[in-house]
Parts: sequence; structure tokens; C-alpha cells
Amino acid sequence: MGWSNVSTSGGKPPIPILSNDYAEFYSTLNQTANPSSIYTVVSLENTTMSQGIAYIGDGTIEFINSGKYMINVTYQITNPTGFGDYAHFFLIKNGVNMPSTTRVVRVTGDQVVTLTYMVNILGDDRITFAWAVEEYNTTLISHEYPFYPNSPSVLAQVFQISPYGGIG
Repeated sequence: MGWSNVSTSGGKPPIPILSNDYAEFYSTLNQTANPSSIYTVVSLENTTMSQGIAYIGDGTIEFINSGKYMINVTYQITNPTGFGDYAHFFLIKNGVNMPSTTRVVRVTGDQVVTLTYMVNILGDDRITFAWAVEEYNTTLISHEYPFYPNSPSVLAQVFQISPYGGIG
């Protein structure tokens, strides 16, 4: 979070304006989780825009400023068998699974799933995006098209909604 000055005419002092942190990250990789693993990290190898939040690799973002943040994550997921699999999505904060962040989705065919989280962050906190499956057939899938923009397998948007986040 930073301050910007807006200049005014007439010799009056500038007015400070609060600018909140934000970021958008995405992946164009097809990603498969291993059912024998506890979890698999979600790749977000591309950054569309970012202020005060950085992707540091291995499915992890790092926050410069404390505050309350809203995280929207859209997963494009497929299970071509049609029998259904359960995908478990959750957040890890500073290496510890975050309580009450697991969302379970039954995947039967192609689906787009959007999940929203509200989290308290302290400066230098890290959030890792993770998922787990019960079968080998489920994949986060990116689509490439010849005539319009490609569709990412994962899109994460992060917004600082308040600089006052409480206890991290």
C-alpha cells in the first residue's frame, strides 16, 4: 500500500490518496496432481499486473504490506472419464495449512470453478495455492485457440480491501 499525491491548483497542498495493493497471476500449464501426494502446489508462472504482491515461485505469492485481502482463484478443471473425482483446493500460509480454506469440488467432465477467500495478512506473509485429488484423471487444463485469447488453467486475483487486517 502506498500514498500518491494529487496536485491541486491555486497553491493548495496536495491531497494524499491511498492506493491499495493488487495482483493478477495465471498459468498456461496443464497441471496434474498426484493422488498419492498430500497435496500439489498450483503453478502461477505469469503475472499480468502487480503492486505490493509478488509471485515468488512454487505456487507462492508474497505480500509487502499488512491488511485484509480478498483472493479470487478460478480453476479450469477436467476429468474426461466422466465418473467424477473430488478435487480439494486450499491455501497454505507461511508453510501452514490455513484452517477452513479447503473447498471440495466434484469434477465430472470440464468445469470452471471460482473460489473466494478473505484473509488477514501481515507484511512478508506468504500464501501458497495447493490442491489434491483422489484419482489420476483430474487435470487443471489450459486451452489454446487460434482466433481468440488462450484460456488459463488457473487465474488468481488478489485485492487489498483494507490496510487494517487484524491478527495475521
